[in-house]
Amino acid sequence: MEKILVILCLLLSGSVYTQTNFSAGFSMGGNDLNYGSSFFYNTRNVILGSVYLFDEWNNSAEIHTLADERFLVRNINLNINRNAFEAKLTGSDSLFSFNFNNIKQIVINDKIYKNYYYNDDNRVYEIIYETEKFSIMKGFSVKLVKGHYNPMVRISNDKYAKFSSYFIKLNNSIKPFKLKKKSVINLLSADKNNISRLESYVSNKNLSYKREKDVVQILDYAFNQTRSRRIGNRHEYFAPHGCFPCKGKDEWVVIAIRDDVEWRSFCIVLGRPDLAQDSRFKDPVSRHKNQDDFDPFIKEWTRHYNQTEIMENLQNNGIPCGAVLNSLGMLSDPNFRERGFFETIDHSPETFLGRREYVSRGWNLSDGDVKIRNQAPQLGEANDYVLREILGLGEPDISDLDQKEAIGKQLSDASVPSMVPLSRQEDLGWVAGYDPDYKDKLK
Repeated sequence: MEKILVILCLLLSGSVYTQTNFSAGFSMGGNDLNYGSSFFYNTRNVILGSVYLFDEWNNSAEIHTLADERFLVRNINLNINRNAFEAKLTGSDSLFSFNFNNIKQIVINDKIYKNYYYNDDNRVYEIIYETEKFSIMKGFSVKLVKGHYNPMVRISNDKYAKFSSYFIKLNNSIKPFKLKKKSVINLLSADKNNISRLESYVSNKNLSYKREKDVVQILDYAFNQTRSRRIGNRHEYFAPHGCFPCKGKDEWVVIAIRDDVEWRSFCIVLGRPDLAQDSRFKDPVSRHKNQDDFDPFIKEWTRHYNQTEIMENLQNNGIPCGAVLNSLGMLSDPNFRERGFFETIDHSPETFLGRREYVSRGWNLSDGDVKIRNQAPQLGEANDYVLREILGLGEPDISDLDQKEAIGKQLSDASVPSMVPLSRQEDLGWVAGYDPDYKDKLK
């Protein structure tokens, strides 16, 4: 008889799904859970920083069991102090702590995490690169830095400081590993031709043995003679996941389906609820394998609507979707406008530039109003400051430089150079095209 998955009192409000017929018997029984235990947590914390790996909790994790089954958990984070993954239970002050007794690995943000016994303790590692013979891993640690009392200022709070270091798992033992040329070369065979070929590859690609992502590419080439696999707009695990054409000219939307709940909702929006029952798309594993089969159905639907209609429709149905904006779309986007992403600058009258909008910072400070202070300086505007105050030059030296025309400055009879009209730029091939009414659309 098929066992039923019981999710911790509807763990995370339906955020867990099965990718196969899950038969692990996930059940509540005090601390006798197959995958961990729940406990209360205190949200009030006066210590700065965090013992958790990720700054935010809005992470989705794909948990792979020892029985080669999978399920998805949201709102999860790694407690570095405890070397345990914890998930917030919706609507309560409780956390569910996962142990690795029946778990093979946990995947978060396309990164794989495994648990190994090292230095008299079980520790969680991020897998950087893995072969049948060895694994390059990243380990994490956290230290409580005590605050110091200064009578002239406020008391400095205690703070958690997070650190990471690299390790290698080889011959059933774990040892520290440094990202450097010698360490990587030692992983290869003694074949001089192979080493010479690798060094040429590293040089030609301008790679570094000290950068993590480069080391991954180097090892992938060394053992497979290939570059790291490219997947374009698709995802390592989620499907559908991609960029799809819309009704408008060169308009696109990005759609991401993470679990069975979103897939069923998506099929209803498409007007194809039958796809949810199709054996090719019955679970995330099947959908990922057969992406080429359902992509035409999605494109057939998206081409009948503009990107804004699709984005709002899918988001209203709980499906992640975003419009791919061009320059005009960004300038007129109400979200950017509301967040103050653009700032208006009034230029000096002599520049004839008038009032113009510029991209501002992409963030806001809660305790301060950060703005563009003024317009860019004109030619020669800071000459006196630079020549006299910084360089300390006297009048004779400045006059000499002026006579030699070695000083850039605004000429008295200068004017703003004429601008080639956009229509003429299009004729000349300088721009691929433009919207003659773009200024009206920005109002």
